[in-house]
Amino acid sequence: MAYLSQTGEVLLSQSKAIRVPDYYIERPEEAIQEIRAVLGDFHPLLAAMDMAIHSAWAAGQGHPLHRIWQIEAKNAPPSSFTIALDTPERMVERLEFSGDYPILKIKLGGQDDVTRLKAIRQATTKTLRVDANEGWDRQTARWWIERLPDWNVDLVEQPLPRGDREGLLELNRINKGRIPIILDESVHISRDIPGILGTCDGINIKLAKCGGLLEARKMIHLAREHGLRIMGGCMLESSVGITAAAHLAPFVDFVDLDGAALLADDPFDGVWFEKGQVRFPDRPGLGVVFRGNPHDIFGE
Repeated sequence: MAYLSQTGEVLLSQSKAIRVPDYYIERPEEAIQEIRAVLGDFHPLLAAMDMAIHSAWAAGQGHPLHRIWQIEAKNAPPSSFTIALDTPERMVERLEFSGDYPILKIKLGGQDDVTRLKAIRQATTKTLRVDANEGWDRQTARWWIERLPDWNVDLVEQPLPRGDREGLLELNRINKGRIPIILDESVHISRDIPGILGTCDGINIKLAKCGGLLEARKMIHLAREHGLRIMGGCMLESSVGITAAAHLAPFVDFVDLDGAALLADDPFDGVWFEKGQVRFPDRPGLGVVFRGNPHDIFGE
């Protein structure tokens, strides 16, 4: 599987060029900035190294990172649970896996979107969010923008392709704040934010997309300066990435950190969710532990 043409093999090859001196663990920001200068746009790999450095830094002090940063889980909004794009019948069947998550993120972007959303709305009273994943054209997006609030949908994510700035500007003018428009694929890192101003109400920040906690915190500050709302999102990833991302949850408006819950077999143990509310493990660093034998990963 590739993300922006970056496969696991490519990232592994790039990782061999990086060496982190032990003393850098005491200066995580400096270390991450220097690694970013070397890695450039290999954001998923940078995110992994950012997480490892932050975790080692906190563990070296004998405390959980969330405690050092004085993060209170109770201040975080509840996370949504994603229902992947499929037939209406299968999407309704997937609702049973959402458990006690109070919010559902519905993936749309196909010809049967009305049937899909209608079936889901009839099957549940939970709050809905819609992610079009760049799948609508301008006419379709305008049609939905006028109707989504009536379906108890509290935001729409990436309604148009990332390159359609003019379409997003027009859609935002038509919307007039009726329902928050959150951009995901259009915004990767902090330097992308000025270019999307006026096209949306907020942005989706993902660690694997932006390169880790350091850059994500920078994005949060910059987004707030411009009056943007923020979603803390994720890829389909293990509890390593979800636990790291959860450290930002109290500072965002919307949380979508169900990536590990969607895995058939998550090899790590980290944060968990109760009614969508994040719960941190009380272990040093990120607090993530491998469920199996470390030799399965690193060998003898």
